[in-house]
Amino acid sequence: MAPLPSHVPVWEGDVKKTVSVTQYFKVVHEAACTIEGFFWDDGLTTSDFRIQKDGSIYSPSKNDPFTSKYTKAKSYCLMPHENRRHLNVLLCDPILDWEVIVFPLFFVVSAVFLLLTVLAYVFTQNHYSVFDRSVVCFSCTLLLAYIGLTVKVLSAEASYITACKTMAYIQYTFELASFFWLNVMCIDLFIITKKAEMCTVDIFYKLAAYVSGASFVLFLIMLVVDITTSHPTLSPGIGVESCWFRSFWGSFIYMNGPILLLLVINTVLLILIEVRFRRQKISSLRRTQQDKESSTLIIKLLLLMGFTWLFEIMSWADGSKFAIWHVTDSVSAIRGVFVFWICVCSNDAVWEPLRMRFWPRKEISEEVNDVAMTTISTAHPDTHM
Repeated sequence: MAPLPSHVPVWEGDVKKTVSVTQYFKVVHEAACTIEGFFWDDGLTTSDFRIQKDGSIYSPSKNDPFTSKYTKAKSYCLMPHENRRHLNVLLCDPILDWEVIVFPLFFVVSAVFLLLTVLAYVFTQNHYSVFDRSVVCFSCTLLLAYIGLTVKVLSAEASYITACKTMAYIQYTFELASFFWLNVMCIDLFIITKKAEMCTVDIFYKLAAYVSGASFVLFLIMLVVDITTSHPTLSPGIGVESCWFRSFWGSFIYMNGPILLLLVINTVLLILIEVRFRRQKISSLRRTQQDKESSTLIIKLLLLMGFTWLFEIMSWADGSKFAIWHVTDSVSAIRGVFVFWICVCSNDAVWEPLRMRFWPRKEISEEVNDVAMTTISTAHPDTHM
């Protein structure tokens, strides 16, 4: 990048004042630009426009291509020219403004519902099985991934490259971990159907170590390659063109490939579990029913995570702005709402204890009324024969 001018002229009416760039302007070094933009005019120099005191830009040129000659401060950036020591104006594309507003809102909504999912399982005190703990950990990791994604999107315009990469690493690690926790749910149910008994807490700790270790190893490999190489295919290239992977193959090698492998493994495990359900007679009918409910919950989560993940890849690889991609991206952005519905609202084992704990008045009032009516009938018997 060309050297930054030390001073620029700022206008207040017809009065010009030369001010220090670093003192009066926010200078962002090596920031990754995620909002599309275009240059105002390749030949436009600081002599062709005026930076106003309020931060807006005024162009006295008669060839101004815009209906308004004033450009608001948040609608442009000033960039040093590659060859000369003057500034070019980079205008932000207003077409994508709605995405910048709507998608972070969806991310926040997802994060809130994932937090509610965790709290629902915490308040349901009788749910301490390996499967229920895995659901909580799955929701927590997905929650942290959405937090990292939200911060990354909201701060992308003015974030330093280090912050950009850090948020991307956080999103990568915890989103990958959420798929590993789905794998743990399948493993837990597979062990139960094989041994016809509940997994112990010790097994949960071993599975948690498996998730943490696998996620950390993949993150470490990706980080080392990202720092030490710049290969167009093998390097992740996070922060080069955006706060995410640079190329399709970089994304596939370090994230989408492992996720695809986990989805295939989970599908195979669910098929084996279903076969055992049909062949194996477990002594406890209640235990069998609980296992079937757990299997149904896993299938729903796999379909949700799998299809949204698949459409994310298709949308990213296509790169166009078709309306269908806006719909699928929106569904992916609010996955937390669907997770809450699947794991809490449609799960009677969790929803009923919550309902009895937080909304018990209706049942109590009905019982009181029944008792009162019985008492009245007993105290005042009908004397007419």
